[in-house]
Amino acid sequence: MEKGHKKFIIIGGIILVFIITLIISQSYIKNIKLNNEIENIIEEKNLTKEKNVIDILKSIEIGLTDVNRLDPDVKYALSIYFAISYISILPYVNQYSSHPEIQRLLREYKFLLKFSDEIENRPFRYTGMITRLFGLRLSIKIFPYLMKFYKNNR
Repeated sequence: MEKGHKKFIIIGGIILVFIITLIISQSYIKNIKLNNEIENIIEEKNLTKEKNVIDILKSIEIGLTDVNRLDPDVKYALSIYFAISYISILPYVNQYSSHPEIQRLLREYKFLLKFSDEIENRPFRYTGMITRLFGLRLSIKIFPYLMKFYKNNR
């Protein structure tokens, strides 16, 4: 083979390797960017859910402020209403249970569970009764699994 052809083949090979490396690295960079975007979306979604849980618990706190000054029937009705709100978030609290504000509000309004016997909606009533029976910590750990099982078997 002539000396010029060898140089041409070597340079062509180097250029080909460079192009392939460039294509692979561009693809890799796109995958990294896509993964980062997906992680950001998931993180934003989780922050939104965490904020929703806090908002619901704080709405209970606001709603029960000065409740003792109300008529007993109104106080009773509000207690049932806020018991439903409290119970509705229990299956979603586990992943945020280390948040200090959520911990405080969950403990503070745990007494609402005693109104679960008065709730007509069976799933809410049973969720409240299970939470009273097993305790708040254990219940919020098992509820996500029960929700998945319920959704898969509906």
